[in-house]
Amino acid sequence: MSPRADKDGGIGYSIPPGRQWLYTPLEFINRRRIEKAQSLLMSGSCTVEQACAAVGFMSTSHFTRLFKRMVGVSPGRYRKGR
Repeated sequence: MSPRADKDGGIGYSIPPGRQWLYTPLEFINRRRIEKAQSLLMSGSCTVEQACAAVGFMSTSHFTRLFKRMVGVSPGRYRKGR
């Protein structure tokens, strides 16, 4: 294993030939963050602001826009619909 791969937990950075990715790395990370926020909101243990901070967003407005774009409803409405 290369020193860089060892340092980064074994994550490789090259794309195998002929392989296409559905998301950019940033899109992938944001999707995972939004999925975690969905879990927090569904559990009822967090407010929208707390879920936003818990998944690493600095801006509640950015989090809300991204959540609505990916999920189809605002985080507040999603939480109420649980």
